[in-house]
Amino acid sequence: MVIKKLKNMKSIFNSLGSNYNQELVLLSLRQLLWPKKHQSQVLKQKLDDLFAADAHLFYKGRDAIQFALSSYGIGQGDQVLTQAFTCFAIEQAIVRTQATPVFVDIDDSLNLTVESLEKAFKTAKSAKAVLVQNTLGSPAQIVKIKKWCDQHKLLLIEDLAQSFGATDQEGKLLGTYADVVILSFGRDKIIDSVSGGACLFKNVQPVKVKPDYQKVTSFQIMKDLLYPSLTMLIRKTDQFILGKIIFQLARKLKLLTSPVLSPTTQIADFPDQLAPLTLLMIRDLDLQLKHRQVIAQIYQQKLAVSDQQSEFVTSHGTNQRFFFSIKKSQELISYLEQNHIYISDRWYRQPVDSGKIHAASSYQLGSCPVAQKLCETVMNLPTHLNVSADDAHKISQYINKWLKTYV
Repeated sequence: MVIKKLKNMKSIFNSLGSNYNQELVLLSLRQLLWPKKHQSQVLKQKLDDLFAADAHLFYKGRDAIQFALSSYGIGQGDQVLTQAFTCFAIEQAIVRTQATPVFVDIDDSLNLTVESLEKAFKTAKSAKAVLVQNTLGSPAQIVKIKKWCDQHKLLLIEDLAQSFGATDQEGKLLGTYADVVILSFGRDKIIDSVSGGACLFKNVQPVKVKPDYQKVTSFQIMKDLLYPSLTMLIRKTDQFILGKIIFQLARKLKLLTSPVLSPTTQIADFPDQLAPLTLLMIRDLDLQLKHRQVIAQIYQQKLAVSDQQSEFVTSHGTNQRFFFSIKKSQELISYLEQNHIYISDRWYRQPVDSGKIHAASSYQLGSCPVAQKLCETVMNLPTHLNVSADDAHKISQYINKWLKTYV
């Protein structure tokens, strides 16, 4: 009887526009047809106030990283320490400056540590900066890392793409100790306005650079503004086959593309049309984080797995996704997909994950063994606003049933 009821479950996705509610969908359509102008300056001022910093807006988070490194004169011949178990966009940003990424291993929190930084630093000859990711909203040991960076005179860059609003071990907002804060407003991030990013200088303003900004085309902006309504339509009609047809057609028409692949190749300016979407997401941040925490707590209490994210991560992090480790991860993904739960786009499937675009990486196999192992076993479950408490209970039941049967 329980299993029969479970099969009436709606389709649930880890991504595919799952952050969006009706208000944001309508706002994106309004910005497409009758855009409210001059909102980028409002957004900049909002970020300045939130972080007590000087914000610079860009089209992508990777643009913001490139701008930050270049502004501090980091480039050819320099090295940037950053973790494995990450996205190709991070490596791409570093390489754009002609600097070299040095990949650092992680622990079970999915973050680099002072110990793994120290090990990588001993072999690095020209390290200039550390970029901390706070994976899936799990707070890194930022107080210890800041102290270590100061000892070695390294620039501390904190990426809050997945952790905007999380707090550290002392209860302070992430970004408090950084020299530079990086934000991404891209798809499936905590602040998700389809595209966008920001670089916030916290301390002394570095030497100003004037990049040759690449222009975002009107067609690309149109695609960004259509994305929330298009993906909502796909999700709502997935079980009626129509959603799958729309999805395939949208991909063929290139209205849906990989979030890892940027349509720009260099630093691009932030489109003003997207600013109201970003401001809306910031306005509703507390509501979103409370919801994600409730969903994460359900997984934590109901899942019959011992190797899962800690209570500290659930209470202090953003819970962008709830993570746990398990063998036969691909088999579980396939099982859940049969029941309209789509989590195959888990983060991360490779030490430097580029999704389906198969981008080349300088990562050396064997250099970060913990990260490589976790790439094979880590699963992450959705916590976004379109997952209800009832959905989380049912997902947990599916996983527990699979565990009893196959593991």
